[in-house]
Amino acid sequence: MLVGRALCIPELSTFVRGYPIQVWQKLSPYVYTGDWWEVYNLIEAIWKELEPTHRRDFAEDLNKVFSDESIGWKLDQWGCLQRTLPATVHVQVEEIFRELQIPRFANALTLVKSAHKAYNARPRMDRDVCTNICDALESVAKEVFGQPNATFGQVLKKANGAFAAETISTLEKLYGMANAHFRHGMTEPFKLKSGETDFVYLTCLAGMLLFVRSTP
Repeated sequence: MLVGRALCIPELSTFVRGYPIQVWQKLSPYVYTGDWWEVYNLIEAIWKELEPTHRRDFAEDLNKVFSDESIGWKLDQWGCLQRTLPATVHVQVEEIFRELQIPRFANALTLVKSAHKAYNARPRMDRDVCTNICDALESVAKEVFGQPNATFGQVLKKANGAFAAETISTLEKLYGMANAHFRHGMTEPFKLKSGETDFVYLTCLAGMLLFVRSTP
């Protein structure tokens, strides 16, 4: 029943358990032919069904397997799978969440949370990741430079001189990429590769730290 609920397969929800070999014969076709992300849905469902005293051991054993096999996921203390990032990047992500707790950045924080949720979705929703994280960057920049009705490009013009010319140039290119590939009025269908989505996500996070910690 658990597998049926997790994988949204009604016929498994009514399957009566028998001997282990019978159970495996019933489940194996779905295991071998299913999408990869369905296995991750099943992992979270299993964690919820465990007794609280067993959840920690389950998560530790699972995360060891992920680590040993270089799989970029980790089951957190709430039973939710999170994509893993390099340690230094993970620290920066946590700092972003702390920095945006200030009420003036409430809108940006909401967008960052949406981007984070899309980033950890299975399958990952790359366009939503890029759209939300870039909107969050723009929101922070407009707040810091006091231009609530400006575009990100206009904010960058005002920021000229506050940062190195190369920094402004990098942000301008990111803005151009966003307008071409995933923001309103995009000129091309969204087709960024997975690594490019990572690049947009992490660059925007770094950009937000840059703006939040600057004084115009």
